[in-house]
Amino acid sequence: MIILLVGMLLLVAVAIHVSFSLISKKKRDKRYMQDFVKAYEDGLVVFDTETTGLDVMNDDIIQIAALHLKNGEVIKTFNVFLKLNPGKDIPQKLGNYKNPMVEEYEKLENTKLDRDKGLVLFLDFIGNLPLLAHNIKFDSIIFDNNLKHDANIYNFKEEHTVFIDSIKLSKIVFPYLPSYKLGKIIRSLGIGDDSIVYHDARGDVEATKLLIDHCYRQLKQ
Repeated sequence: MIILLVGMLLLVAVAIHVSFSLISKKKRDKRYMQDFVKAYEDGLVVFDTETTGLDVMNDDIIQIAALHLKNGEVIKTFNVFLKLNPGKDIPQKLGNYKNPMVEEYEKLENTKLDRDKGLVLFLDFIGNLPLLAHNIKFDSIIFDNNLKHDANIYNFKEEHTVFIDSIKLSKIVFPYLPSYKLGKIIRSLGIGDDSIVYHDARGDVEATKLLIDHCYRQLKQ
């Protein structure tokens, strides 16, 4: 009898814990959506980086593209290619697919910027605006480390504190999707076309804008 009672109490405790966890998650999700809506309406920067690899500590940023948006309207655009550090190369393939950045980068011999100059130009572009990217943890950390390595700037994370991830946003607004990879989200939602070039920062930023525009419309309904 005592064992049964203890078991029942444990089940009740677990149920209460789960209920509080769900309530807490709903509150966090609601706050995240509110923060996104405010940033979308007041102004934010959507950006993407193309890199030599996935090592956020040591790999080089190849390209940075961005859109300064206010209430969904494009205020300014940004796109730079950076010279690579010695010993760094662009991967020839992304999984089983040819990396489109290899050919693109080879065409730009005279327009690639010194690393410190290009990184600082992007800092100037974003000012103090909120930042949004698809998997922003990766993009923000590798940008921070490139700033440290190549431009001797160490206060990016202290100066910029509002980061919004369109993956997390999509999971809240569209929890039923089979995949949250950018191209697959766009196709699942039917909001893009075949003209978008993925794995080019400009194309990924364009696709991310389509996605957050759609999220915003859903949240305002």
